[in-house]
Amino acid sequence: MYRSRIDHEVGTERALFFYHVPKTGGVSFFTALRHAWIERHRMTGDGARPEMFRYDDIARDTPVKGLRYTLVGTHKAFGAHLKFEQPFLMTTILREPVARLTSEYTYQCMRRSQPVSAAGFESVLRSEENTNRAVKQLGASRFGVAARPSTLDTALETLDRHFHSYVDHHLCDQLTEYYLSLYQLPNVEIDRLNSTTARYKFDSSSYRDEILDRNRFDQQLADHVRSHPRLPTLASRSETLHPLTVIIRETGNDTRSEGVVRSVPTSLFLKPPGS
Repeated sequence: MYRSRIDHEVGTERALFFYHVPKTGGVSFFTALRHAWIERHRMTGDGARPEMFRYDDIARDTPVKGLRYTLVGTHKAFGAHLKFEQPFLMTTILREPVARLTSEYTYQCMRRSQPVSAAGFESVLRSEENTNRAVKQLGASRFGVAARPSTLDTALETLDRHFHSYVDHHLCDQLTEYYLSLYQLPNVEIDRLNSTTARYKFDSSSYRDEILDRNRFDQQLADHVRSHPRLPTLASRSETLHPLTVIIRETGNDTRSEGVVRSVPTSLFLKPPGS
């Protein structure tokens, strides 16, 4: 369970903008926060309904002017947040390129009901669109154009100057708990979403050297973030948790992601079995 510790000073009023590098655990992170905000509003009825937006929807590529968003996520390159008429805290999650690229390939095979194969993986691996994907996104580069050392420099400077937080995907749980607590949202119990099923697994170990050679800038960026994560902490006065817990369960299949959401009092959720 992602725990939201609410006994601290009131959090920031600034909304959260998530630069989502694919296959880093970002869907679970975004979904947990999204439903926590929805449930808090449903529970309290305070203020306007929170506006949350995936800025990857072609039909809504230009955000509606005048809206105040609470949470935005995007696969677009850095700078997308400037399309919005408000300030944000910005965050991102990174992952080393061997695991990330392999997961991206097998996930797409699952969604398209296509069997995995060496030829299919090689096509994805050798596509410029999939090479140094994180550095290009954070370095405000075009995905179809080869990254340069200067692109990595820009990505590192962007993280240092503009991001409220950034972590390796192994710290995704801690990042989720931090923002649930910061915004005083409900706790969240959630399945790991968007996971690839076992029959689409692919052993990319024989391609490891080629992956690292082609994605050396992404590896350097991932190494930096893993060694020097920016994960803020709250000065909590106690371990008091939010009184409500949102439970999210995935009910989709290989080609479609769906889920069911319900909420329960935290006291019941944490109640020991048989008590």
